[in-house]
Amino acid sequence: MVAQVGRVPGPRRPESAPDDDATRYLCTAAHLDEGYGRALIRHLLVREDRQPPLAEGVDLATVVRHAVAARSRRLYRDGAMLAVVVVATALGGWSVPCLLAWLAATVLAVRALRPSETVAGRRSRAEYAGSPRNERPRAAAQATLFLLVVAGVLLTTLALTHADPLGLRSVLHIAAPANGGERLRRLVAPAAAGLGCWIAVLAEELAARAAIADRLSPGLYTPGRWLSAEPAWAQHALGVLGARLAAARTVRPPLAASGEPFLGAGRQALRRRWLIDLGPAASRSAPFDTEDLLDRACEALADGLGPLDPGGPALVLLDDYPVAAGPAFATRGDAELPVRLLPVPSAPARGLPAARRFRRIRITRGAAGLTVTVFVGATAGNGLLQVELYGYVLAPVANRYRLADRLGPWGWESVGASAVRAARRTPGRILATPASIWLTVTDPLVRRHYGTVVRKAAEHGTELDAGARFDPRAAVSAEIGEDYFGDEDGNLYLAVVERRVRNELRHLLPPDRADF
Repeated sequence: MVAQVGRVPGPRRPESAPDDDATRYLCTAAHLDEGYGRALIRHLLVREDRQPPLAEGVDLATVVRHAVAARSRRLYRDGAMLAVVVVATALGGWSVPCLLAWLAATVLAVRALRPSETVAGRRSRAEYAGSPRNERPRAAAQATLFLLVVAGVLLTTLALTHADPLGLRSVLHIAAPANGGERLRRLVAPAAAGLGCWIAVLAEELAARAAIADRLSPGLYTPGRWLSAEPAWAQHALGVLGARLAAARTVRPPLAASGEPFLGAGRQALRRRWLIDLGPAASRSAPFDTEDLLDRACEALADGLGPLDPGGPALVLLDDYPVAAGPAFATRGDAELPVRLLPVPSAPARGLPAARRFRRIRITRGAAGLTVTVFVGATAGNGLLQVELYGYVLAPVANRYRLADRLGPWGWESVGASAVRAARRTPGRILATPASIWLTVTDPLVRRHYGTVVRKAAEHGTELDAGARFDPRAAVSAEIGEDYFGDEDGNLYLAVVERRVRNELRHLLPPDRADF
């Protein structure tokens, strides 16, 4: 038996028009962060059995289109790198893939040994290096580097000399170099392959910068502007996504994972639960009015925060957020349907009486800025009152994804910065290219599988009820400490809301506890 979240009739939440800045920043993240772009495609286009998330103030269709364009560009890069390695291996022999993989792994191991600063830069490298949380990763990196050095010595010996250390030459059937030209070829071919891989990564870096500057700059952004040729399966998936997003807007609230009813609100920064003995305030003839309690707590916030708001007047939005907890059972698969489906519970279990209703308080400065969300709920029975308060902070979009607002004109400086960044990324790309190509090529096949699951579920009269497990806005939010003033503002907003709720509970407490 699992929790069923959503599918509850309730008042429609106020829809906000898409924020161009938030959409532009998320599109920029899709071009800059390969993992984020792949997650967008997997969760929104491939997994058609899941409810798509509703990122308020974000044009998800445009963000996904940019992710598909970036995916196509990276597929060309990975294909070029694979072709370079294959041609170099045909010309230079076994030493090309072996030495390339060894050099890339060595560079990554050395990089892992370097102590990195925290995002806020408030701790020195020496202080971070001595912290307990960094000891285990550094020990693993040191052991890996030692093994790589030993492997590099053995590879160099086998490639350039006639020696047979540990009998590996005869075991691996590696021929010794015949002459000086053979030795030179075994050294030059890996270097040429590495140079070709760097050129491929640099070309992709320059193409990404051009796409951001040409399509995502503040004065050039157009949501419906043509990006690039999209595969047939992606075009069809985008059409299906539009219909799914339109259907999801009729569900209040949107489906979330059963264990995360507040998915998309950000990280949880506050959790309070109070159990109060009502005493004379409770009676059988006049049950305690929890709705009035919540109304009074929210009315104090309806007009804003006033002088307590450090950055000027922030927008405060108040609405209901119903959450249902009806039972649902997973069905056992059979020959025709070898998957476990989650049927929607019966109508009474989805009705309003079975729902838990929260008051949602949002303090926001726009879809791209800081958003603090607090869910307040109250239940009364048997002379007791339980008040729950959950606070979430959705930090501003990370500064590294606001590149479109800071891009200067093309010049030697910008090209040099792209070349340096490409050089830093090349070792990791060399090792990740096979897996990246495999994941990209299998996207249509995985989507076809989940499409078959949805179709068979419809044929059997079973409605899939898998909730969203990925929020595109929360995935690019700043980390703790990355935006110091945003963190301070978030803490202040949470403290103000908690104080308002506490003020409404004081008159229910004994005099000796009225200062809680």
